Amino acid sequence: MPLAYPALLAGIDLLCGAAAALTGDLYYFLIPLCVHILFRMHFYRGIFFVLFAYAYTLWIYPPQFPTEPKTPGKAAFSIRSLKVASSAFGKNYMYEGTLSTFTAEDGTNYRNLPCRIMIPLKKNRPPASCNYSLEGTLCAKEGRNFFFKPVSWTPLPGWNIAEMRFLAKTAVSNYLKRHLKDPKVASFFSSLATGDIDERALSLEFGKIGVNHLLAISGFHFALLTAFCSFILSLFLPRKTTTIVLLIVLSAYFFFVGNAPSVQRAWIGIFIFLIGSLFDLRSNALNSLGCALCIEILVDPYCVTHLGFQLSFLATLAILLLYAPCEKLLSLLLPKRPLSLLALMTPLHQTGHLFSSMIRKALALNIAVHLVTLPVLLFVFLKFPWLSLLYNLFFPFWVGLSIFLFLFSLIFPPLHAVNNAFTSALLQLPAHSPALWQFYLRTKTLPYAMVIGLLLLFFCMGILYKEPPLRALWFSGLTTRWHQTTGYRFFKRQS
Repeated sequence: MPLAYPALLAGIDLLCGAAAALTGDLYYFLIPLCVHILFRMHFYRGIFFVLFAYAYTLWIYPPQFPTEPKTPGKAAFSIRSLKVASSAFGKNYMYEGTLSTFTAEDGTNYRNLPCRIMIPLKKNRPPASCNYSLEGTLCAKEGRNFFFKPVSWTPLPGWNIAEMRFLAKTAVSNYLKRHLKDPKVASFFSSLATGDIDERALSLEFGKIGVNHLLAISGFHFALLTAFCSFILSLFLPRKTTTIVLLIVLSAYFFFVGNAPSVQRAWIGIFIFLIGSLFDLRSNALNSLGCALCIEILVDPYCVTHLGFQLSFLATLAILLLYAPCEKLLSLLLPKRPLSLLALMTPLHQTGHLFSSMIRKALALNIAVHLVTLPVLLFVFLKFPWLSLLYNLFFPFWVGLSIFLFLFSLIFPPLHAVNNAFTSALLQLPAHSPALWQFYLRTKTLPYAMVIGLLLLFFCMGILYKEPPLRALWFSGLTTRWHQTTGYRFFKRQS
């Protein structure tokens, strides 16, 4: 029986093929095999997508790359982005891009090596308006992560948008610093507006309580921006014209921010939704997520190794698949009341029911997201702050109010003072989180196979819950095979 979201299955196939090619771990092939066998569909099509992604990734990123800690040579550097990055040693200009070609001193040639270049903020930097031919030393980090230490920069013919994007982001940051008197508030909104976190202390404070995902632009921020612009435009324009203007505005913002994995996923999802709304077509959220997954992997298969890519897609998938069953379980503790019964309640009881409904929804969302992101966070960081479970219940809501207030202040500048005061008070929550409550769930190691197995289990359970006919078909087949093997029936039909 076909699912209503084949793009999601195709995205999973491409993801596993690309991951197998980049890591060399062929057990990634088992994931789509299990999924297609479980759901009994498109088995040969799935094999084709996996093998295509495997070959496509190896063609773009060959398996040969330098493994020595330091390799002198010459390179052609294609710049993808330029930003100011903070570290323990101060602030630096950070160029991110790809060494399209690298020739070591021994004559060995490599191509398409993801690379970063750091230049101290006090030094003059070469403009990112073109690509460069470099001479210097390639420093290998873990996996395919490389840093390049150049001794000479030679401009190559052509033009690059990275410099224009960097100057535009700098202008936005300077505007915020002029209108928001609190430097921390200005840094906070600069991170939300540009997607670049230039204040290390702010990131550390948010990380202590597990809400640093709010500093990275994602679907949450795109949804708020879409709601705000849609409200303002609908006051003056008809519905379809509003949709067209929204497409232009959000696309312009996407090109301004850059194509980070979480930003690209959010923009593709919103773009598909708006296109469907423009032509009166109904879009499927899981199918839109699958389309975003396919597009991102085809544009750059190396994105599957980025933690932001992994957490962004996992969190969105958790909301779409696991939120409903989590809310249903929580309804046993905080039950839903029918409308006919609510009408008979007193205003005080109706307010209490509304409050309990908000708590139930926040808990369901929190549990669903943490179920799938917790294994990944423990595998990467080996610890997880328990305060994340508490602060994620309410802190994103207040951040959303702060963002709306900020957007309104762009139209009516006197509101900047109100926004500055409100957000300054809000940022005191992560800055002064209770030290006695800062406990961590820690682990010395977590097998990667266990992480993959848990994620696969949650995905299959979510799909089976969302598709009752598929669930009935799957469990009927399971009970039939059990009866054929053991001769015992779970349920006997009454004559």
